[in-house]
Amino acid sequence: MNPLATARVRLCAAAAVLPLLLLTGAAPAGARPAAAPTAPQVVVGPSSADGQASKATCPSGTRVAGGGHFSNTFHYANGGDIYDAVRANAPTRAGDGWTVQQLKGKAQAVALCVPADEAPSVAVSDPSADGQAVKATCPSGTRVAGGGFFSNVFHYANGGTIYDYVRSSSPSRAGDGWLAQQVKGKVQAVALCAPEDRAPGVVVSDPSGDAQAARATCPSGRRVVGGGHFSNTFHYANGGTMYDAVLANSPSRAGDAWVAQQMKGKVQAVALCVPADEAPGVVVSDPSADGQAVKATCPSGSRVVGGGHFSNTFHRANGGNIYDYVRTSSPSGSGDGWVAQQVKGKVQAIALCGAS
Repeated sequence: MNPLATARVRLCAAAAVLPLLLLTGAAPAGARPAAAPTAPQVVVGPSSADGQASKATCPSGTRVAGGGHFSNTFHYANGGDIYDAVRANAPTRAGDGWTVQQLKGKAQAVALCVPADEAPSVAVSDPSADGQAVKATCPSGTRVAGGGFFSNVFHYANGGTIYDYVRSSSPSRAGDGWLAQQVKGKVQAVALCAPEDRAPGVVVSDPSGDAQAARATCPSGRRVVGGGHFSNTFHYANGGTMYDAVLANSPSRAGDAWVAQQMKGKVQAVALCVPADEAPGVVVSDPSADGQAVKATCPSGSRVVGGGHFSNTFHRANGGNIYDYVRTSSPSGSGDGWVAQQVKGKVQAIALCGAS
């Protein structure tokens, strides 16, 4: 059985559902429901080889509107050091699917596909300089509706410990594209762009305090449809070991904002907001068991259009280096919810659910 389907079967009996609203993927976000009234079709890509990309290809006549990453194997040391990372989680350059890749392990891409005439277009940035932010700018007449990142250079130690991290993946403040940044390496941003009259508005939070949550709140009469995280400060050791991580990247439980949080540093949340009568509903799962997957299941008559994750417990060494990672944040294979999983800690999945 497909590993994603296996997880889905296991989760159907275990996941609890709360009638509330929540990462890509942010988690990348799908296109606004007004732009895509047809419920997205979910396509699951094949499990990749170790360290290779997986692509979930949209059927003929459809194009990508969002997606996520599902980890099948994730590498870490016996002592706890993380040897793996999600280095790609983005629309394909051609807009015909979603692609994901891990540094060492096996991954599956999960795409949300809509009819081509309802789908956003795709814009891809040039590679950034080392450790610098880069923007994929939407064409004239369009605005950002979602996006993702693709790492070109990712740093790690000879022993395997990661020395890099995707610290930012979010809509731009002006709403004209998608931003991405790594701590040390080179990255490309990939934007999903919708016509101006159908695109969400953008709201940016103030920077959080150290290790505190940031909340980008939609204006009155509007609700969240997606978003992302932008890191202002990110902690790591002089030797390179990562001391920080993105703990939350998700809709708020009330559906009125996007929430982001780092383990140690300062972060800004960036929300994509639409009129309340066009917005998806939100469902939040119970916390997972340690290292287990959990699913936020959409109510009957609705389908997943986006989602994110919120970490409840996150493991690290006394010295500070991270021993945990959000390895999965993705639509479920059946399209009925959002799945999240950490390597060691407890996490909650948050689904954005639109009418089917």
